[in-house]
Amino acid sequence: MDLERIIANNIRYAREQAGYSQDEVRKHLGFSSHSAISDIEQAKRRVSTTELAALSELFGRSIDWFFNPDAIQEDTLVLARAEKQSPEVKRALLQAMKLRENYRLLEQLLNKYMEQHLKMA
Repeated sequence: MDLERIIANNIRYAREQAGYSQDEVRKHLGFSSHSAISDIEQAKRRVSTTELAALSELFGRSIDWFFNPDAIQEDTLVLARAEKQSPEVKRALLQAMKLRENYRLLEQLLNKYMEQHLKMA
């Protein structure tokens, strides 16, 4: 997964975890375009360093957290290990981590296949 996609996924995840709508984030950042946050979260638009700093402050995350390809999985693991979670929630979170890891592996295999296929063409 490329860095822009990692940042986009982590921004979306952090926004959802913080309980903000895309419109609330848009207003906080002072964007006039209603699609700006959606475009950022879909990696259609790059986020500037100033915008990332503002998002970091708004969501209570460190800036480097957004660059971590495993940030979402690490957060899920922390939640799964939390003592206050019911056994059902822990199981669901662990299952979500496994599904995410399987997705990442499938994505890597697909990327390798596409690279090889394009070389042959």
